[in-house]
Amino acid sequence: MMRSSGDEADVAGPVSLSRSPDKQLPAQATLHNEFVVATPASTDSDGSSVQHCNKLSNHSKGLILCLLGVLVLSPDTLLIRLIDDSHSDDDEAGSGSSATSNTTGTNVTRPVTSDDDELSTFTLLFWRFLTFDVGIVVMTVVVYVWHYGRLPTSTVVTTSLNKIWHVAPLKLVAFTILNSSLGQVCFTFSVINTKVANTLVVIATSPMFAAGYSWLLLREVPPVRTLVAMAVSVTAIVLVFAGDLGGDGTVGDVLAAVTANSMGLNFVMLRLLSQRAPSVSLVEPVLLLNGLLIVVVSAAAGADPGSPSGMEWLWLWLQGSTVLAVAFFALSHGPRFLPAPEVSLLLLLETVTGPVWVWLALGEEPPELTLVGGLLLLGTLCVHSVFALRDERRKESHADKQDQQDRLDAVEHSDPEFQKSTDV
Repeated sequence: MMRSSGDEADVAGPVSLSRSPDKQLPAQATLHNEFVVATPASTDSDGSSVQHCNKLSNHSKGLILCLLGVLVLSPDTLLIRLIDDSHSDDDEAGSGSSATSNTTGTNVTRPVTSDDDELSTFTLLFWRFLTFDVGIVVMTVVVYVWHYGRLPTSTVVTTSLNKIWHVAPLKLVAFTILNSSLGQVCFTFSVINTKVANTLVVIATSPMFAAGYSWLLLREVPPVRTLVAMAVSVTAIVLVFAGDLGGDGTVGDVLAAVTANSMGLNFVMLRLLSQRAPSVSLVEPVLLLNGLLIVVVSAAAGADPGSPSGMEWLWLWLQGSTVLAVAFFALSHGPRFLPAPEVSLLLLLETVTGPVWVWLALGEEPPELTLVGGLLLLGTLCVHSVFALRDERRKESHADKQDQQDRLDAVEHSDPEFQKSTDV
């Protein structure tokens, strides 16, 4: 289902990073068709405006989106530490209970498991995803304004939702939302019930789950380079957290495995949805409903929305509405262009870049093994991406040559003069 250039109501398609000179998004510039990156417009000799765009390969599009998402997501570690420090200061002034963090400055702290901490966990989930939904709404509006140069009207919103309702595979959408919400909740409670290092090492296996589900649901077999990169990446993550592994946290480890499974499956489901409903973007409604479901569950489980105080409000809003919203908005569009295992691999970069932010802001220097593991992971993903881009360029070059040969054959069989010249 393609968009006509004058149909303002038909705006359910996905985002693009370009905008046409007349502020209407051309059908070929949608994210799941010809993704383009805008460059400054110039003027022809006759005075007409010309929009210059650099066309990117599918792999380049996916890399840009995923790396953007990981870059924006990387300060999440620091923000969680700042929230925890603010909460710990309040606890010391009150009941005296506090949370502890691992020495590597990793993604989340490990609170002491008590009823009060469980309540604060649901409160954190409540505000984390309420502000996340606010950020997704803002991102969606910003993208629309970038495309069309005006705010969406109520008619546009109603028509877009109606189109999604009739085009989207609703059962798959519902399953994707439930799976994503399960992963988010299990991640939070895994950290409470085991060491952070254990949680993150187990989650590093998510690309393997993604590879399995890609083969099962999409019949996409990952290339050898991706399988090798997975093995090296898991080794790198183990090195990063080698000093903190261990402890008796079976429940937390199991929850971490559920999280890894959920993460791998989530990227596969997003890729599957983009194939089943290519005329609409289901990323935004999936993200919004995912956040809304967690907010409702957290409120029902006993969240106290009024408990944050002081600087906690700033960190919570910055984390949810900016860091998480922008990051997952970009990462969730990545599977349109990259296989799910590769998206999961790129997401592992956040695990090793997070401690760097903590180091720079709070002065917590990571151990040497953390730096070695981080460099190993970074080098592995760089080499993997270079080989992937090289292979895609070879495929595109071969396809171009084949296309030229087909055209030449067509001319040869249809043009008698051409046949005579070749005979001579």
